Amino acid sequence: MNTAKLMAPVAPLTAERLYRDLMAYAEPDAPASVHLADFPTADESQIDPALEESMSLAIDAVSLGRAARAAAQIKVRQPVATMVVVAAAAAHVEALTAVSDLVADEVNAKQVDVTTDGDRVQQLRVVPHFPKLGPVFGKKVNDVAGILKNLGGDEAARFKSEGRWRVHVEGRDNWVTDDMVEFVAEAAEGWSIVSEGRLTVAVDTRLSDELELEGLARELVNRIQNMRKEAGFKVIDRIVLDLDGPDRVMEAFERRKDYILQETLTVEVTRTGHPGELKKNWPLGDGEAIISVTRAGTAEQTAR
Repeated sequence: MNTAKLMAPVAPLTAERLYRDLMAYAEPDAPASVHLADFPTADESQIDPALEESMSLAIDAVSLGRAARAAAQIKVRQPVATMVVVAAAAAHVEALTAVSDLVADEVNAKQVDVTTDGDRVQQLRVVPHFPKLGPVFGKKVNDVAGILKNLGGDEAARFKSEGRWRVHVEGRDNWVTDDMVEFVAEAAEGWSIVSEGRLTVAVDTRLSDELELEGLARELVNRIQNMRKEAGFKVIDRIVLDLDGPDRVMEAFERRKDYILQETLTVEVTRTGHPGELKKNWPLGDGEAIISVTRAGTAEQTAR
């Protein structure tokens, strides 16, 4: 046996080598190097405009959804119940609905609703325009402005729709027209809204107990995965997890135990405080989680 040949170093798998290895079988007459090959010509008949439009809208919706989450200071790993996308055109609703599951995954929302009606997530507020109100109402302008500012969302919407609003000041009814005010859309209670271009995106900021626990479970998985990496464990290594922490963290662990064990390749869970191969304290929930990780079957774990 030629041991020298067996011990020869293996050439690194570069793009050039990969090209040569594949083309030798697929196209024996192909150029010897990818650098000598002609750049392929695009087959425009394969372009799907509807798919491109859906993906373009999806990218915009995801970007705005993340911005709305950030504005509400909701962490990325914290699931939210609903995200609503308000599109300007009915065609956009159809295009976005086709990829709504993808958008939901990207923004960590349980559900994504696409609509042209934003009344569910936003309400109008009336802002008086004093240069227009002043010449009409004179010394009564502040009284009129106060009435307009206190209009509710439904009243403001009706004002905008009808183009005028009746105000009663000093025993008299007067009309305020829509050119004397501005209509500003604001997030309804419980929603965080970001608008840009053709889309308005609203994220439900109300977190149920179940959603909060799921968010904690995801944070816990992230800490354990970081510790696996820091400890130098292989991707396929099974581990023993020692965990203790605040009641809320432990409740999240018990509620989402199967998910956590599967994601972290944990085969055994203890609460001994044993240092394992790596032990850390992590701020989590309303306190501090104490986590240690050990590769399953190691001498240290066996000794324990």
